[in-house]
Amino acid sequence: MLALLAATRASSAKFLSSTSSSSTSSTSTLRRSVLVLNAGSSSLKLKLFEEGDKEADELVPVASALVERLGTEGATLRSWRRRTKEEGGEEEEQKLGAASPVAARDVRAALASALPHLGLSSASASELTAVGNRIVHGGGLSRSREWRDAETQRAVASATALAPLHNPANAAGARAALELFPRATHVAVFDTAFHVESMEADAFTYALPASMRALGGGGGGGGEGGGGERKGGASSSSSSSSSSSSTSTSSSASPPAAPPAAVPLRKYGFHGSSFKHAVASTSRLLGLPLPPNESALDAVALHLGAGASAAAICRGRSVDTSLGATPLQGLVMATRCGDVDPAVPLLVAAERERRERRSRRKREKEGEDEGEEVDESVVEGVLRSLNREAGLAALAGPGISPSGDMRDVIAAAEREEREEEEEKAKGKGGSSFFTSNSDGSESVGGARLALSVYVHRIRHYLGAYLLNRHLNGEVHAIIFTGGVGENSPLIRERVLEGLERFGIEVDAVRNEAAVGSSKAVRIDKGGGGKVAVVVVPADEEAVIAREAWEVAMRVAKEKK
Repeated sequence: MLALLAATRASSAKFLSSTSSSSTSSTSTLRRSVLVLNAGSSSLKLKLFEEGDKEADELVPVASALVERLGTEGATLRSWRRRTKEEGGEEEEQKLGAASPVAARDVRAALASALPHLGLSSASASELTAVGNRIVHGGGLSRSREWRDAETQRAVASATALAPLHNPANAAGARAALELFPRATHVAVFDTAFHVESMEADAFTYALPASMRALGGGGGGGGEGGGGERKGGASSSSSSSSSSSSTSTSSSASPPAAPPAAVPLRKYGFHGSSFKHAVASTSRLLGLPLPPNESALDAVALHLGAGASAAAICRGRSVDTSLGATPLQGLVMATRCGDVDPAVPLLVAAERERRERRSRRKREKEGEDEGEEVDESVVEGVLRSLNREAGLAALAGPGISPSGDMRDVIAAAEREEREEEEEKAKGKGGSSFFTSNSDGSESVGGARLALSVYVHRIRHYLGAYLLNRHLNGEVHAIIFTGGVGENSPLIRERVLEGLERFGIEVDAVRNEAAVGSSKAVRIDKGGGGKVAVVVVPADEEAVIAREAWEVAMRVAKEKK
């Protein structure tokens, strides 16, 4: 990890120098519309919100688009747009249409191509109030901030080493949006902020030598002493953001490309917007006070998707979470390993280096050429494997699901179960976690093992968080959200199996009926158990839109 961090500092500095800051003249009256941007390395997700009921102070989704295979000749776009009353549409399912080819050589081209599908022209786009950019890692920043702010961009660049698959793509999307929508307020909304804001030092500190934790810098604002900008319930972000906002939005100069500081190695956590939505939805369902006021909700929340994490929630705020400095720690994920002994990747890297040295010496001895040039170091290769080749995809075995899709893993597990039953019916034995190889030998693996490891790890964190010192075994709810959390009754059932003595019991009928629900629902026995079990459809875009809007309103007020 230290080698990778050092290697990425140069690219982080380059990232800063390439970031532009366009001038921002503000309209005297703001049109209440927010575009949410989630830019990935190969995809771009967009969602447009407009003002709904003013008394309810709501933002309503009116259009969305998804560009996939970005940067390739086969790029496609799918979109949805709310029909007007005149068009015969008021309430309708937000379902993306069929894919069509689109010019998307880069994120800017993809964004420009998607605008008409959102009902935006170059003229109407200039009237956007705000653009909310999802940024996976914000280092120690604990509040959404203006993207134009130099400190914001330095924090994102500094954190690139800890989220190399996410931050560069997120930042590229933010730069493209800034170029296309120069008059809007551009806001960075961080996945990490929800946890950084409230986790205390005993939860986020790694037991490493101080020199390793500090890595020679205090970048990102969340160092040894506290949870980022927020400490002890007091926030300095509003004042710091205010001063930086008024400066950055009135100037057309690019922010100084200062070298990014190293980000302290500590737990940051992710999926913050998803957890924030889950907390608000569950609080509303249970009749508890809603954030941003002091929430009363105590819960364990589980975001289960391709990426997955658990969070201990005390009075609506995160007090611990399973993901760490990078999006790799904790639960088993689709292609990410989750928790492993930290010596394991080091041992693997050391063995690979030994093999390379032996191979190099053999080639030199035999007078052969040096072989193909390798683009990545041994450490980078190991990190790639842990991020992209591990998790459910690795455990389920070859040919099941290279992407680690839970639906494929469950289907394969059911096939394995049927095959074992057939073997037993023939008088042959069988073991749940052994698979037969072509040479007749057996090896540990298979989809059933993948599911069991997946569930075991979730229950491990569930138990730990129920006994967190802030919760002490008393919670209002267990919350499931994310693609798997929302849509897999089997996973919910297995995670909570046998917990009736703790007041946690799943109703089988309600559990099945929760799939496809458009709102938060209870699936505990009778819908009134001691501990509510709640399924919440994820809506990170709504949280990002709301936070972008609030920053835009603050900036507008400062300009008056």
